[in-house]
Amino acid sequence: MPPFNSYSIMTRFTFILALCLWLSLSACQDDFLALTPISSANVDNFYKTPADFQTAITGAYSTLQTSGMYGNWYLYTDERSDNTEQEDYAGGSQTYGDFDTFTLLPSNSFIVDTWNTHYRLINQCNTLLARINTVSFSDVGQKNQLIGEAEFLRG
Repeated sequence: MPPFNSYSIMTRFTFILALCLWLSLSACQDDFLALTPISSANVDNFYKTPADFQTAITGAYSTLQTSGMYGNWYLYTDERSDNTEQEDYAGGSQTYGDFDTFTLLPSNSFIVDTWNTHYRLINQCNTLLARINTVSFSDVGQKNQLIGEAEFLRG
């Protein structure tokens, strides 16, 4: 066996280090991190046809059915009046009791859900309105109707 000398070990180490550095730098590309999901629709690849805008406005209408929009409105109306009253404030029902006793905090789950749902609807309408002029419609009436519905829901 030939004896090891420090020069050959250093040369091998330098070569391996240079190879690892080259491989790591060549693997980093900007387009590697900028991938759009191909399995689901997103804002960048969704709004292409008039049918996509019809689907988007239908999705905006479906936001009206969530609990943060109209499902718990009795908390903001009847619960705060003399018509109803929470008997037991123990456990999870304290969030209801906060409405009854006018001791609401910003962390109340119903308040958070209400604000998030309203702003989700506003965002959906704003996205539709921002992108509707990028697609040509054969029926201008359909385009105007979609714009009107989005502006109404946003308001």
